[in-house]
Amino acid sequence: MLGAAVSLLGFGSPVHADPATISGAIQFPAGANAPDIATSLDLGSSLPDIAVFDRGDDEIHYEILAVHGNESSFPTALSWDVDTSQLRWTLAPGAPSSTYTFAVFWSRWVYTGPIPKQVDSRQFWLATSSTDLLGSMAKATTYTVGTSPLQFHCAYGFEGCAAGGGGNAPEVIPGTPKISGTAQVGKKLTASAGSWQPAGTRLGYQWLRDGKTIAKANANAYVPTATDAGRRLSVRVTGTLPGYTSASATSAQTSAVARGRLSAPTPKISGTAKVGRTLTAKPGVWRPAGVKLSYQWYAGGKKIAKATRPSYRISQAAKGKKITVKVTGVKSGYSVVTQTSAATKQVSG
Repeated sequence: MLGAAVSLLGFGSPVHADPATISGAIQFPAGANAPDIATSLDLGSSLPDIAVFDRGDDEIHYEILAVHGNESSFPTALSWDVDTSQLRWTLAPGAPSSTYTFAVFWSRWVYTGPIPKQVDSRQFWLATSSTDLLGSMAKATTYTVGTSPLQFHCAYGFEGCAAGGGGNAPEVIPGTPKISGTAQVGKKLTASAGSWQPAGTRLGYQWLRDGKTIAKANANAYVPTATDAGRRLSVRVTGTLPGYTSASATSAQTSAVARGRLSAPTPKISGTAKVGRTLTAKPGVWRPAGVKLSYQWYAGGKKIAKATRPSYRISQAAKGKKITVKVTGVKSGYSVVTQTSAATKQVSG
């Protein structure tokens, strides 16, 4: 197929020199079915091997063209690696000196029905193919004699392979992310990425609120904020590795995030319980930072009107009664907490 095309371009007869090993591979999706490979012996020594992927209603053909200078093509032997889902190619012995240009060609042949009056037959029509030969060769990659590491060309769903290499690498295999911890404002949640393959995959994290990205939440741990109260959280883990297509996996959502609980000490009262003297409330340190405190003073268990400051000057009406103070803490995303001090001695006159 390609040998004839090359002849039409005016390439001359091949000139063979010392053998050299140049190999490469077309990477297919993991678990791809193996192709039937028609060898150069089947097709004629001047033609490369052709790999045929039979998909029932159509066939996809792949072949590798190797050209040295203005000479005609040299045979490339194809083989299928089941473990890696790679169609591998090797330049046959008797290669020319210095450099070669390799181009990957594919074509799709659609099944159009049986051949008339022939049993168990099928006929196909050429539906689409890769770019034209001249254009493909212009974009193809040149390799130096003796380069032995696999050179990856592209393949996607058995179609669309660009000449001269490209970018469809094997995919990273994701693990199953999970979240541990209590879904509550102020409590730390930790993401476990699960088992990712291959080894050495670099992991990145993105926390989500009701499925939407949370800005700057890119670590493997996250502390829910007031905005998260009543919402459900999840984490998306993305794995990257040079030479592989990145992959992402998202954990299950947490339960609705509960409001946080303030850490609230019991307030104390300083001062002398005597009419005309001033008492002061000591609220202690409330956690987390930023809690807004309010005060209410009581005499004999009853609220004292307008006594809502951190200090209280004892009035004559409080004589003979015990004084207490209630401190209430409020913070967005947290449950309101009220703490009551111990009572003073009876107010003296």
